[in-house]
Amino acid sequence: MSGDITEALKAMGDVDIASFPPGVVEYLREFKTQEIRDIVETLLYIYIAQNASPPRGEGTGVVEQSCYAYTSGPLFVLAEVGLIESSSRHATTLVRVTPAGEAIARPLAEARIQALDLGAIARETHEIVPVLLAGTVRGSYVNKTFPSSLPRTEETFIGFLLNNNPALFEECERFAARLRAAGCAVLAHACDPDGAGTGSVVYAFPPEFAYILKRMLEAIDPGIREHYDMLLESFHSTFTVLRYLACGEDYDRIRASAAHRRELSRMLSLIADSIYILEEVQEDDGVGLARFIVKDRDRYDAHLCDLARALMADVAQKIVIDRPAPAADPRPPVEEATPAPVREDVIAALPPADDEREEEWDDAIFTDEDEEEPLAPPPPPAPRRIVAPRPAPEPPRPGGLDIFLGHAQDGHRVDWSPGRLNNGHMIILGGSGAGKTETIRCIATELAAQAMPVVLIDFHGDMAATTGDIRSYKIREGGEYYFNPLELDPAIDEITPLRATSDFVDAISINFPTLGIQQRRKIKNIIKDCYRASGITGNTGTWERVLDFDDIENEIMSCEDEAIPAYLEDIFDY
Repeated sequence: MSGDITEALKAMGDVDIASFPPGVVEYLREFKTQEIRDIVETLLYIYIAQNASPPRGEGTGVVEQSCYAYTSGPLFVLAEVGLIESSSRHATTLVRVTPAGEAIARPLAEARIQALDLGAIARETHEIVPVLLAGTVRGSYVNKTFPSSLPRTEETFIGFLLNNNPALFEECERFAARLRAAGCAVLAHACDPDGAGTGSVVYAFPPEFAYILKRMLEAIDPGIREHYDMLLESFHSTFTVLRYLACGEDYDRIRASAAHRRELSRMLSLIADSIYILEEVQEDDGVGLARFIVKDRDRYDAHLCDLARALMADVAQKIVIDRPAPAADPRPPVEEATPAPVREDVIAALPPADDEREEEWDDAIFTDEDEEEPLAPPPPPAPRRIVAPRPAPEPPRPGGLDIFLGHAQDGHRVDWSPGRLNNGHMIILGGSGAGKTETIRCIATELAAQAMPVVLIDFHGDMAATTGDIRSYKIREGGEYYFNPLELDPAIDEITPLRATSDFVDAISINFPTLGIQQRRKIKNIIKDCYRASGITGNTGTWERVLDFDDIENEIMSCEDEAIPAYLEDIFDY
């Protein structure tokens, strides 16, 4: 078993097996190398993703649904051996690593960070990116999240900045995506434990993110770094004061910062015709806190709108992200064939010989009064239209699954490549007759052409094909064909008893989202016990035995938790 763990960890990074508690090693004895890798990857994911909760970057937990990269099987195992723990707040389950889990995940994360070529990343990333992301380093914590898409609101400084300079967002997102590709960042649902639950998907960075930023900042020219530092400080101060003037927010932040108080005094002087300025409140640093009351609300609001527009323009103009233009197509443009008459015109208008061209050039510069009037120049050649080449369809990516969907308007091939995406799910939307069914048929045909098995669950009966090597079955209660999600096949060794159990409980959780993690754990334990009672183990030689659903029903119906039989009663009735 220890050899399997060592083999799995070797593929993930230089991590010593000694970091695993003996009880964990013993528990994982029956697991295969790939399953061990999935479990450790899930642990590392939680270690990083738990920083997606905003409060002061302290890693309060990650939303449970974000952890289903494979199935809930790794979550169950990690909870069983005490490497993760969960808590529920506002009907949202948060998962975080325990100290024992951190002892395993931290060395793995550090090994991946050490493997990063931060010098190369710094050279390929605009200087403002690490300066912006390190903006909270001076405080008591480092923010460890970044939005994966443009924020919908501008309530925060980062949201305001990115919405008014999309190129800056794209540059930051490129940096975050590069860290994610190296296993040093993850995507997770943002969650405010004190709010109403889950939010948008964000990039979450590891606790060691400050080290990454420090190395990148050291690679930047000090003068450039200071320039962007001062620029962002100025933008942030103006934004904070505007929020205070418009909504009354951030008063404590303004009072605590001399720079904010100076900016407040400056902005009040610009809108002096709409307010009464009162006596300042003196602060210990000598910069007073200006006080005022509004005397003309309409004019006051108009001034704030003008100031906000000016700040937006500054953000768009002063943060310039220069990216080299894409490389030109090495293939020469294809000239469209022209009709014969046009080609004759072109020949008639050929330029003169070299000696004639030289004389005309001299005459154009040194004119003479006795010179004869020059003949009218010949008409210019008829323009020939240059047709941009239609890009050739790109060949499928070797070693990857690329499903051809069609061509875009510019002629480029459009593929569905599930291996390049966060998950392999797809949703097809469209009105009646838009081609949804035909699209599904095309995808199924492309998959079959690449020797991929395709299973279609067709509720309406409109997917059945009249041609091709496609078999159709009707699955119904008491029929010849049935579906047992817990039945194992020795020929498919990826679906182990643990995997089948996890998939089955995941399907139940989708239909009953209020089913808690403890209840799911009880259901999994019942199914695992029934597997053992039926003589089904991790050995594929035992997988031809059948797990009787009646045994599972009897165990679940006699469960102490009365909610579990209530959830599953309809399943067993079927």
